[in-house]
Amino acid sequence: MQLSPQERRRRLKGYAAIVASSVCSGSMWPVQKDLMTEVSPLQANWLTIVPALVMILVIYPWRRRGQKLIPHGAPLGWLALFAIFASAIFYTRNVGTHLTSATTAALVVRLELAIVFVLSYLILKSRVSAAGWIGTLVLLVGALSAMDISFSELSFVALGITALLTAALLTAANAIIIKLNFNRISSDLPTAASIVCQTVLFSTILLATGRMGETVAALASLKVAVEGVLLGLLLLWALLFYYYSMKRVPLWSCRILSLIAPVVAVLGDHFWLGSAISHGQLVGLFAVLVGAGLVITSSRDHTSERR
Repeated sequence: MQLSPQERRRRLKGYAAIVASSVCSGSMWPVQKDLMTEVSPLQANWLTIVPALVMILVIYPWRRRGQKLIPHGAPLGWLALFAIFASAIFYTRNVGTHLTSATTAALVVRLELAIVFVLSYLILKSRVSAAGWIGTLVLLVGALSAMDISFSELSFVALGITALLTAALLTAANAIIIKLNFNRISSDLPTAASIVCQTVLFSTILLATGRMGETVAALASLKVAVEGVLLGLLLLWALLFYYYSMKRVPLWSCRILSLIAPVVAVLGDHFWLGSAISHGQLVGLFAVLVGAGLVITSSRDHTSERR
């Protein structure tokens, strides 16, 4: 079914938003890697989420001025479940990475894409064109090449693999929740729910482990403070762009285009941290651009999800 000119513009805005979200997400990785030379991963997450919380607590009431903060009919139950899942994704992904390896985590978590394709077909009745399948394959292979994954670094620990599979399943489940339940609410409401829930989780863990004091004290370092604020800003816009795009483009294309993020991270490692880029990675970067173009053009003008 052909889209109207207005719907086509809406979809193109959605594609622009998911690309912007992926760029923000990918840009976070080298900055966070640099920050974690000063603090632990948990502390880095808290130092990221708190500035994001401050910013969303300013933006959300300003955007809702003159209206109820929680709009009538908002799916509060789904928002709560979504926020809990978002926190669980963080926890299970970190546990899985700790018990296996970063390489294993990068691959296993990508199984989320297969789960999304299956759920999109069964629940949303998505139909992917031949060009879409080709673009997906090219983008996936390009992203793996750009990440320079070495299969000799794979580690298979049952509990770790279980945690990573759980993260992949919850990521796919949250994508379906967004698609089915958040189309009629503004993008900043699920963003606020996610950030608030993660702030509570990280703060609780730091308080329970007695590390909150040293985490706050780390802000005395200008480098830590600046990188924390920068990460919070990137996280906030990554989430806002992501939820905006999910309401405008097919789920499968939105998730596959999120693979742009690790590719941006590779470039960030090169320009921010001085890491070298191999010839194979450059080929992977080019493949990602080609694959992303095919994915976008394959569903730019047609309705591929049952409404």
